[in-house]
Amino acid sequence: MSRAAVCGYFGFNNAGDEAVLYAMLRAWRTLYPGCEPLVLSADPEATRRAYQVEAAPRWPLPQLAAALRQVEVLVHGGGSLLQDTTGLPSLLYYLGVIHLARRLGKPVAVFCQGMGPLESGLSRRLVPRVLDKVDLLSVRDQDSAQLLKKIGVIHPVEVYADPVFLLDPEAVAANVAAERQSLVAQGLASDRKLAAFALRPWPGWERVAGEVVATARWLQDHGWQVVFLPFQPPQDAGISQQLARQCGAGAVVLTWSQLPSLIGLVGNMNLMIGMRLHALILAALLEIPAVGLVYDPKVKSFLAQAGLPGLGPPEWGEGKLLPLVTELLAAQKSIILQVNSQVRVLRHQARAGMERLGQVWPGIFH
Repeated sequence: MSRAAVCGYFGFNNAGDEAVLYAMLRAWRTLYPGCEPLVLSADPEATRRAYQVEAAPRWPLPQLAAALRQVEVLVHGGGSLLQDTTGLPSLLYYLGVIHLARRLGKPVAVFCQGMGPLESGLSRRLVPRVLDKVDLLSVRDQDSAQLLKKIGVIHPVEVYADPVFLLDPEAVAANVAAERQSLVAQGLASDRKLAAFALRPWPGWERVAGEVVATARWLQDHGWQVVFLPFQPPQDAGISQQLARQCGAGAVVLTWSQLPSLIGLVGNMNLMIGMRLHALILAALLEIPAVGLVYDPKVKSFLAQAGLPGLGPPEWGEGKLLPLVTELLAAQKSIILQVNSQVRVLRHQARAGMERLGQVWPGIFH
């Protein structure tokens, strides 16, 4: 049995990154039963319980190095790891993991990542120096590939799709059915359409908060049940609760404990209005009409990939969200057909990205 380390933003209870890991592991077990993944996690015990997978601490350095010594290759990603929006220390950590793996003689696959933003000059100098020395470099969208070229990366860049598109919608049907019963048990009427808001705090979000509340109230007035769905509860719960209170007694903040439960909740929605990238990705995968609130280039890139409407910060506060939602609902059948066509392409690309590991290292991924 061969072993491969998997590095990402895992163990922080962020639904997007956990969905990436969940989808990767499901595909991994089908494609590469002879290769055991070792997940580098901020909470190894929680990761072991959630996914029945071997996990090791991502820090401190001696434990990280010990984990890398146990494996034959490092799979770095997916997710948006190489960015400096959340601060330079985060970028330095993920570049440092690559550097350490190479120092230990381990090949490195940068796997289906979203790149950037990279705002500082130091970030733009460091990333090419590290990425030009990896063995396989793949990204999830053309915008990421173009950014790497712009900052001077010479290494060939392969473009696939976000690993969450490895999920088979039919395979999560049981989660959707189970959560439907859970929603009814929570008193959410089974005969009403459900509109979900997946929001996060971000500089300037206050400018769009009034539009979110106005849109939610309009939906309530037209018979919809409005719910708020925190994708990273420690960060998102506050804004979700605040806006739910402003929407009145009918709005509900939903909770989840395990990733399959969250996927099941999303699958029961009839509309998604999201800032969180993977709320929009899951909505597209599960054939749910969606509108994006573009707080980051990665959201804009995905909306363009999928053919979904979005609203960027320059337009926040201008009263454009509700018209965008009503236009989407009026044309949802044709939009869903268009999105489904794009999703089929993205699912094929995600599968190709996963299979690429076996093509490069057939002796490890088998």
